[in-house]
Amino acid sequence: MEYRKSYQRHPAKLAPTGYEWFMGTVTEIKDGDTICFSADRRVHVLRLLGVDSPEMGKKDAKNEFYSRACVQFLADLVLKKPVRALLTVEPVMARKKLGYLFVPGDEVSVNERMVAAGYAFASRSFSFPEQAHYLGLETAAREKRIGMWKEPPRLSPGLGALLEQ
Repeated sequence: MEYRKSYQRHPAKLAPTGYEWFMGTVTEIKDGDTICFSADRRVHVLRLLGVDSPEMGKKDAKNEFYSRACVQFLADLVLKKPVRALLTVEPVMARKKLGYLFVPGDEVSVNERMVAAGYAFASRSFSFPEQAHYLGLETAAREKRIGMWKEPPRLSPGLGALLEQ
């Protein structure tokens, strides 16, 4: 599995708009592609850039296929751990900032690790600088049948649309 040294790339190439670095601690995993972390006495909601994962059900909705495993994988990587985050300066979607998440001392982003391990899709909803690389990581995970690719998916509306692309 080929990772890129994310931290060595110029930050302006990683983020779609203005950006800034934060050091903090992950306090909550919202779902497989969204976390909360505290930094500078504030709580930030971060949507992992370039990553889509099966959705956790809200209220009476059902969880999508493999959503719990994706959340657990992300929690094992970062929950209650110190992180570095490269975030968009302004919230981009529903009060969330887009960004890349790093565990200090690790040169590969959490975003990349999620896709490479088969616990997230490469985002197809918009283009981003690393899209071709992430699509390659997703293809490799599918071919290796790891993470959510271990078994045939039970389709849900969001997951089905991604798999048809």
